[in-house]
Amino acid sequence: MCNALENLMQDVIEEREREAAERAAEQAATQATLNGTLNNIRALMGSIKWTAEKAMEALQIPTSEQAMYMRKI
Repeated sequence: MCNALENLMQDVIEEREREAAERAAEQAATQATLNGTLNNIRALMGSIKWTAEKAMEALQIPTSEQAMYMRKI
């Protein structure tokens, strides 16, 4: 009985660990995309002297996301 319970709990623990790892990977990918986009905006602002708005337009960043990027620039 004890071994069966340990095996069952081990499966639950492994599943939770897998789910946590997947969430962490998704968050890391999202953060990497955000950082890359910010770097692209800053590069256009610095090298071509565009405004942040013009850079975001050129990068085709959705209007719904532009305020978030403006806060981070």
